[in-house]
Order: sequence, then structure tokens, then C-alpha cells
Amino acid sequence: MGEYRPRAPAEIHVEGRNQTRKWTDKNAVERYTTEIIGSEMQMLGKKKRSGRSSERPGGDFGPAADSDPDDIPF
Repeated sequence: MGEYRPRAPAEIHVEGRNQTRKWTDKNAVERYTTEIIGSEMQMLGKKKRSGRSSERPGGDFGPAADSDPDDIPF
């Protein structure tokens, strides 16, 4: 299926499983990558713009971890 990046905010439903891989970067630091292995994907429609809230669904997970494309083993 590849990587999905909608042009506009959209809602999708994905069924599948999670897969976590452990690898070592070029600085000998152990890293983990978690991926969703999708078996089914359904487009639900465009996200409505009215009534937007600054709060994101799913809770606050904090800032994204710093990543360097050279750290990815593939």
C-alpha cells in the first residue's frame, strides 16, 4: 500500500496490526520503530473545518522525538 499522505485533512479507518522493530543507529544507540501493518483501509471523508479545536483527538503525546533520516536502517 505504501505511505499515505492526504492533500487535505481527511479521516481514514485502518485495520491491521502493529509491528515494532529494534535497531542500532550509526552511534551504537538502540532505537525502536513502530509501524502499522495495514490490511484494510477505508476513506471516511474530509475532515470538517468548522468547530475546530486546538485540542487534538487522542490526547497529548508530547513533542515528537528528534530523528535523523540517517538513523533509519532502510
